[in-house]
Amino acid sequence: MHSAEAILLFDADGTRMRYHQKHLVSSARYANNLFNVERKQKEGTPEEGLILLAHITLQYGHSIPSNSKSLRHGWYDPVQEEGVSLKS
Repeated sequence: MHSAEAILLFDADGTRMRYHQKHLVSSARYANNLFNVERKQKEGTPEEGLILLAHITLQYGHSIPSNSKSLRHGWYDPVQEEGVSLKS
């Protein structure tokens, strides 16, 4: 699930059920399309946007900006302290 969708659905109904349901559906959709995502990347064929974003997010986990002074963390971002690496 893309973070934009998560933000919109997180408290949409007060119970977070819409958020959890969308997350389950999105996870299943991604799992069902993983073979096609990898095949299309090898072929250079465009993939549907949110599936590709999910794939990139799962592959690379997080990014470290070159200029962290201009970064604003979201509620879903791990906060990196100065001089501390997020790599495990």
